[in-house]
Amino acid sequence: MDSNTGIDKIIRNSSLYREFQAERDEIMKHKWIESEKAGYDIGFEHALTDWIINHRRAWRKSKQKQAYDQSSRNLEESSSKPDTLGVIHLPEKLQGKCLWVCVYLNKIGFEQGEILPCSAYQHIPSLVSIVGRHEIMSDCRLQRVDYAHTRLLQGSVLLSECTQEKNRCTVYVGKEYKLVFEIDDENTPRITQVLEVSVVDRGKH
Repeated sequence: MDSNTGIDKIIRNSSLYREFQAERDEIMKHKWIESEKAGYDIGFEHALTDWIINHRRAWRKSKQKQAYDQSSRNLEESSSKPDTLGVIHLPEKLQGKCLWVCVYLNKIGFEQGEILPCSAYQHIPSLVSIVGRHEIMSDCRLQRVDYAHTRLLQGSVLLSECTQEKNRCTVYVGKEYKLVFEIDDENTPRITQVLEVSVVDRGKH
């Protein structure tokens, strides 16, 4: 590749050059508008001077605001979605804790402490995978454990809310969180969404 061609490509891909091109486009647009108003071609230099004096500051502020708004939207989206490794950011109260998951028929059964036997939900593989004691790992996976080495959090699944989706399960943790789990090919549950229970209407169940 010719060295001049390579340098030219680098320049054209630079942010400074793109900003120059954007300003030039605005100046040419301004030249056309003002020429139409005047009834004759006002010339590039006149359009350039007039645009710099009367319009450049407002245009740059508008571009900066657009960039800021886009950055804010990207930040909001990245905070609510899994990152490139498929891991979400867990609330501090869930990090490194152990979760004991039980299944109840519905809200009434939960309030009365009536835990369902495995035979009641053995046809739903996701429930079979998630019931029992687990440690919440840093990558949002659940790792089954025989005993809890940290504070044991109560996880509740309502059978009345379950669907036939074999790879998904929803777990309520106390009265604070609603966790959505995806079950991978190795039957390992992984948290893919964390919701505040305060925004979930459980009175309908």
